[in-house]
Amino acid sequence: MKKTGIAIWLMLIISLVFLQGCDNNEVGPKSQDVVKVYPAAEIGTFSASVSVTITTKGIFTVIEKGICWDTNSKPDVNDKKVIATATTGDFKFTLTLPEDNKDYYVRPYFKDDFGNVIYGNEITFKTLKDLTLSIVSQAPTDITEITATIATSISSTGVGTIASRGLVWGETENPVVGGSFQQETGSGPGDFSVDLKQLSPNRKYYARAYGTSNTGKTSYGNTVAFSTLPIQPFTVTLVTKDVPGASSTTANVSASITGTGNVADRGVCVNKTGNPTILDNKASAGKGTGEFTASLTGLTQGTIYYARAYATSNLGQTVYGNQVMFVTALGGASFSFSTKAVTNITNTTAVAGADLQGNGVVAMKGICWGTSTLPTVANNKIEAGAGFGSYNVTLTGLTTSTKYYVRPYAVSSGGTIYGTEVSFNTPDQLTVITSAVTSINPPGAVSGGSITGTGTVTSRGVVWGATSNPTMENNSRTIDGSGQGSFTSSIGGLTWNRTYYVRAYAVSAGGVTYGNQVTFTTPVFVATSLTTTAASSITKTSATAGGSVTGSTLITSRGVCWSTSSAPTTSNSKTIDGSGSGSFTSAITGLTPGTLYYFRAYAIDVNGTTTYGPLLTFSTQADFTLTTTAATFITATSAVAGGTITGTANLQERGVCWSTSPNPSTGNSRINASAPTVTYTAQLNGLLGGTTYYIRAYAITTGGTTVYGNELSFTTTAAAVVTTTTPTSITISSALTGGTISSTQTITQRGVVWGTAPNPVKGVQASLNSGSGTGTFTLNVTGLSANVTYYIRAYAVTSTGQTVYGDQKVFTTLP
Repeated sequence: MKKTGIAIWLMLIISLVFLQGCDNNEVGPKSQDVVKVYPAAEIGTFSASVSVTITTKGIFTVIEKGICWDTNSKPDVNDKKVIATATTGDFKFTLTLPEDNKDYYVRPYFKDDFGNVIYGNEITFKTLKDLTLSIVSQAPTDITEITATIATSISSTGVGTIASRGLVWGETENPVVGGSFQQETGSGPGDFSVDLKQLSPNRKYYARAYGTSNTGKTSYGNTVAFSTLPIQPFTVTLVTKDVPGASSTTANVSASITGTGNVADRGVCVNKTGNPTILDNKASAGKGTGEFTASLTGLTQGTIYYARAYATSNLGQTVYGNQVMFVTALGGASFSFSTKAVTNITNTTAVAGADLQGNGVVAMKGICWGTSTLPTVANNKIEAGAGFGSYNVTLTGLTTSTKYYVRPYAVSSGGTIYGTEVSFNTPDQLTVITSAVTSINPPGAVSGGSITGTGTVTSRGVVWGATSNPTMENNSRTIDGSGQGSFTSSIGGLTWNRTYYVRAYAVSAGGVTYGNQVTFTTPVFVATSLTTTAASSITKTSATAGGSVTGSTLITSRGVCWSTSSAPTTSNSKTIDGSGSGSFTSAITGLTPGTLYYFRAYAIDVNGTTTYGPLLTFSTQADFTLTTTAATFITATSAVAGGTITGTANLQERGVCWSTSPNPSTGNSRINASAPTVTYTAQLNGLLGGTTYYIRAYAITTGGTTVYGNELSFTTTAAAVVTTTTPTSITISSALTGGTISSTQTITQRGVVWGTAPNPVKGVQASLNSGSGTGTFTLNVTGLSANVTYYIRAYAVTSTGQTVYGDQKVFTTLP
């Protein structure tokens, strides 16, 4: 027994160890077990059904069975699983899956009481693609203060249906279903439009369409943003026109709407008692301003009706026009009033009238009036006899500064009928004084006025023109507030040297009252005087210039204009250097190196007149330098010189210029070196012997700029050597003298010249000729004065025309 017990205990221990080590171990089914899963069925976008068979005949007890699934192959019980409630047999599981259009793997399993997990075969399937919606909303249209319309197109791909669709909106971006505002518009794909109502004015809204699939998935389209209009003044004026003729049951009523504001609905309302509203019968005639006609139907024959046009804004504000009266036909009788405008209005009287047409019997016609709208014969009235026709009456006993309402009337067998109402104002008792005109400086001046008296002034100002007694209808005017009292007006648009007439005015219920006339004349225009400042700080591409404006102070723009052609204007390149008079400096830029420019100052006055200053020129610095070559081969009449160009030069001429004074230019003597080389030489001819010359190389660019090289000098060899012979044989009136001449040139004339001042000159002082040629000559100078000191020099004239003098001698004749 003892051994048997030990054996049992050992078996238990071994079993426990075995059970612990085999927990969740994957074990294939025994041949007698059936663990099988069948292909998935009822596959949807997020679901599928799976059927399995699990039967076991082993020695172990089944403690759990079911299926496990995952998106990876060979799922196990550590993945997702569904546990069956029955022990063995056939089972059907419905899986709820997280993703559409996804591959899933399924295996059946059971666990025994030893912890072994036995798996069956594996199947795989793919869920269907869920419904995908394409939702596109157009930009909102018909936007008003409180409404807008949004059109949307919705389509779908994939599996499923669009169970519902619509639009959501709000004042925050990306509104959602269940938010502030939502409107559903049916189901399925297609186009739909939503009218957004009860919005707030001047607010920004965001809207987007949505669609919800049959699986409950909601998709949104693009977000469109829009802003409702701000509340706009609804200041419209309606005029209801007389009814030309009504039938027994219908009438066409025409009207017009002018002014500002969005008219959402318009038409004509009608009743039998007067002052109809849209709560009475009405006929709508569209929306917007302008002319329209509304057709009234369902009327009763032989009945007096009152009609007036109406206009309703987007915000529900309704404005009415004047009231007209008409009578529906009865037995062929009809009446039509045409009310005339009131004329000849004074403080206490006015003329009113009407034209009554139609057919039937008129017992009496006339005019009634009062200070309230829709006067009747119970108020003031004046009779104008029986029958049809045009008539006028004079209203008396009126009060100044008062608004009156007038209606024609007619009494017929059908009763008293009234025509269209008109109104007028008796004049106010206002005193208007026009202020003197000051600060006259075209185009402006200052005036104004003062208003006293009785009456409410709705507008005031001054009116002016070039003809006497200007009025508001055909002249310029200011609007300077309202009410009585003093005011100041700024007059504009004036021209120089012209006479103007000014009157203050006041607009009141009684019309326009004008003040006394004031006359003024604008001054004579002072022409602009303009100088141009010479260019300075000249570089290759820029220069500084300017100008000075005097005369007119009304200069709106000033500066310098320039061009490579003469007479530049403001249509060429220019600077803009402020306004007004005075001096200014201009920076000229964007120039081309080595170019001659023409420039001048300009000024534009308030009248648009452009004045130009004197035309000046300057040349920009060239892109090259020039070096003067020293003179060689110097003779008494010629020499050779030249220059060297360093840099890039586009030239039209190069050479050497010279003068007996420093800084020679091309305006002095010059020689063009025709060879287009960097280094060039030229022969200077026609020089004078024994003379110092200054030379500079020069180059003229294709742009007209002259560039000079450095200055050098040289002295020609002497044209001749002349020595004056000391005078001898001096008497009271004569002396013996002469000279000696040597020269390489031909001496065309020789002699002596004398006078009582030093350095006598031939042709100025006395001279004596001794022929021509070189050598020594002797002359007897006569005609002298006694006891006088004389200065004498020998001279020689060369073949080039140069006169060379010898040294000066001094002697005194005998007393």
